[in-house]
Amino acid sequence: MTNEHKYRVIAWWSSGRAGLAKSDSMPNAIHFTAPPEFGGLEGRWTPEELLLTALASCFTTTFHAIAENSKFEYADLEVEAEGNVSKTNSGYIASARS
Repeated sequence: MTNEHKYRVIAWWSSGRAGLAKSDSMPNAIHFTAPPEFGGLEGRWTPEELLLTALASCFTTTFHAIAENSKFEYADLEVEAEGNVSKTNSGYIASARS
């Protein structure tokens, strides 16, 4: 196993406020949109949700790996991540917590 791992995704706007994201390692693209609060479509993933998903899933997979290597048995793990986007005079500010 090498010490460097590369991951690549391609995202493009398909029309209006919607787009697609694709990874070479995945058979299906993900449809995403701007949040509905910013004129996006209902029922599609938003970049904000995908970012929080990346944080929560990274934590759970890392926890599992450390627990497995430490011979720590656990029954279940749930991680909740929450983010906020606030409009200010100079633009938008984002924050997240889990």
